Amino acid sequence: MNSDKACGQLTALMKSTIQIRYRDLTEPKQLWDTIKAEFEKIIKLDDRYEMVKLTSYQLESNPSVTEWISAQDKIINDLAVCDMTIEDSWRKFYIMPNLLNTEEWRTFASTLELTETADTVASVVTHLLAFEARLCRARSLAPDAALFLTKNGLGRYSNGEKGNDRKGDEWKSQVICHGCGVRRHIKRK
Repeated sequence: MNSDKACGQLTALMKSTIQIRYRDLTEPKQLWDTIKAEFEKIIKLDDRYEMVKLTSYQLESNPSVTEWISAQDKIINDLAVCDMTIEDSWRKFYIMPNLLNTEEWRTFASTLELTETADTVASVVTHLLAFEARLCRARSLAPDAALFLTKNGLGRYSNGEKGNDRKGDEWKSQVICHGCGVRRHIKRK
């Protein structure tokens, strides 16, 4: 009777469609081991997805370097749950290829790779934050402004967050003309 009660407790919070899969297991230890094995199988399938996310997560998908690094940290923590450890020495290789593909960022990345001061993730992040601050100052943006504005499929500019399209004059205040460097208009105008 106690084993029936224990098995009932283990499956009580499951949906009825999932409970059916375990109805033939009457020993609590056997039930627990089966549930655990299936859960671990699911996690192992997800580690590939998390690794793809880490290797392709672009800086321009976020409004700032800080949010980008935080999102990468979350992915790395998710990988740790999947028993996949990302060594600190490899982290730089997941950061550098995912910087913006503009002349100023390519120059920054080349310079950073040549310097010996950027040998740890912490120093790379420090250099990224300093470079981001210099860009904000050069473009006369507020320190908390979204530096990385990308054009979405609707022809509007977005700061990388879903649902936060910049409309009208709001996005213009942060756009810098690539032709002359003046704010509030774009090159074709």
